[in-house]
Amino acid sequence: MKSFFPPQNQSFRFLQTNRSDVLGSLWSSFNIDLQSNLGVLRVAPRLKINTQTSDQANLGSPAAFKFFDNRYFAICGARIFKNSGYKPSLGFSEDTSTGVQTNYLPENSDLEVYLDKLWATGNGALYYKDRNSSGTGAWTSHSTVPDASVNLMVFGRKFNRLYLTTNSSQVDSTDGTTYASTGDYTINLGVSDENNITAICETSEGIWLGTTNISNENGRGSVYFWDGKSSVATKRYHLNAPGAYALVTYNDIPYVMDTFGIFSKFNGTNFQEIGRLPFSDLLLADSSTGFSTFNDRFIHPKGIIPTRNGTFLALIFNNYDNTDNTISENCPSGIYEFSEETGFVHKHALTYNTVGSLSVTDFGQNRIGTKSVDPFVGALVQAWTPDDGSRNGMIMCGATFFTNATAQTSAIFIDDSLNTTAKRGYFVTTWFNSEGIKDNWVSVWSQYRRLLDSSDSIVVKYRFFDEPAVSADITWVNTTSFTTTTDISAYWTSGTGFEVEIIQGTGSGLCAHITNIVLAGGTYTVTIDETATGVTTGTARARFQKWIKLDAISGQVEEHSRGSITLPSSRIQVKVAMAFTGDDEFHKLSILSTDNIKII
Repeated sequence: MKSFFPPQNQSFRFLQTNRSDVLGSLWSSFNIDLQSNLGVLRVAPRLKINTQTSDQANLGSPAAFKFFDNRYFAICGARIFKNSGYKPSLGFSEDTSTGVQTNYLPENSDLEVYLDKLWATGNGALYYKDRNSSGTGAWTSHSTVPDASVNLMVFGRKFNRLYLTTNSSQVDSTDGTTYASTGDYTINLGVSDENNITAICETSEGIWLGTTNISNENGRGSVYFWDGKSSVATKRYHLNAPGAYALVTYNDIPYVMDTFGIFSKFNGTNFQEIGRLPFSDLLLADSSTGFSTFNDRFIHPKGIIPTRNGTFLALIFNNYDNTDNTISENCPSGIYEFSEETGFVHKHALTYNTVGSLSVTDFGQNRIGTKSVDPFVGALVQAWTPDDGSRNGMIMCGATFFTNATAQTSAIFIDDSLNTTAKRGYFVTTWFNSEGIKDNWVSVWSQYRRLLDSSDSIVVKYRFFDEPAVSADITWVNTTSFTTTTDISAYWTSGTGFEVEIIQGTGSGLCAHITNIVLAGGTYTVTIDETATGVTTGTARARFQKWIKLDAISGQVEEHSRGSITLPSSRIQVKVAMAFTGDDEFHKLSILSTDNIKII
């Protein structure tokens, strides 16, 4: 019998439903690009650091981005930063223009361009900045607003006004001269705890307000449509979730990401699910922290954007809100790409390396923080500025993250156009079930584009059982060994070594196999079969799983390879880890089996 990845009986090639272990073709993904060449798998370039706290001491959590006066501005922590030109790769420095404020709040401050000025919501005030072609225009206070309550704001085209949410359920506005908190062009949704505005977007006809019910975790959030002027909303659409965390418009249609990670599209009557994130545990969104006014959630209100390919990108934080700070095996942090044909697939992970650098210390942080230390994923924006041949980057985002097992910092990230830098990614298939009761799994054939560089490689592995993983803090000894005090003896038996995946710290993104474990004085010293490039010493966090290594592919000769199994089981799952330096491609898997126990 033959089984195929992706399935041959589907009109689309790759699909990550995030609702099933057997339907679709992808169960998990990390740094996977399905859009640059439709129909094949590539490894996406990493997100690299533009500017971080070690470069600018006052740079905190990046919460908002805007292009203004031929450069990018960002609210990062309590201050505003700007770069020196239109290229996303140019470094940021603190704005010291006249009238600049230093009390912004990353949880609820925002930026917007309106009437050829840059507007910012501060702690209790609304400011604007004049354009002067150098980014040094003065900041002026326009009006006071409710203290520490401005979540975000948006420019409404219909009435040419600037709207901003205040007082949980209230929306105020300004025409650039007069600030309105009552009367026309304002609205109060009432019962603030049940209508806490957490997201806002616009279409050609009006404004959409996403709300979260913070008074009752079993309550339902809503999305309101408002014409932008009347004292009451035109329509209210209840969600099958406690609230809306992010709203985005594409082709004049609103989309909502709710508290359960479900992504829905407005169909003219209601919001209908079209996809969901790979959250296997609702703890990620069901606490009072998750329902709070502030943005310490798995997505920022402006953390999802449409692309030129008709897809969506979403910046996601993956840590559950529980005492163990656990993460799902199939839900890494980073940027996911969504299309209705493929579902949400992980595309870009955050790395420690700087833009344009060829150095490698990690291949992407799977786990960027824990709830206990207020991790933060900020806004995500397209950076489609003119290209003179030296522009680097097309998207920009911000996050606060761990630099090792415990230390934390903040940074502005962009995607790196330097696609020949070493990169790693992997995918895990859905489960292949025996057509009978049990099959003899004979072999796995891999088909791929001939590797473009001698250092590129593909490792194919499999498992018959999905046992819970063990996570542990580790300390690197050198590039091929580390120590830990967590008991991981079950992952090395009689010369058989299972997989260790580095999920946080230097070396993150590496999926290697254990070749030896030595126990001495309660400390396990682990040796692995691959080099953790760029790692010297330091702490990290690792995840141990019982993947069995099947086939290691390298060299630049063949475009296919075969790994033999010859073991019986009722089902099998395959993982493929790829180390690429350019546009290498993985095409398909073919799994051969024979009957072991037939259905009679």
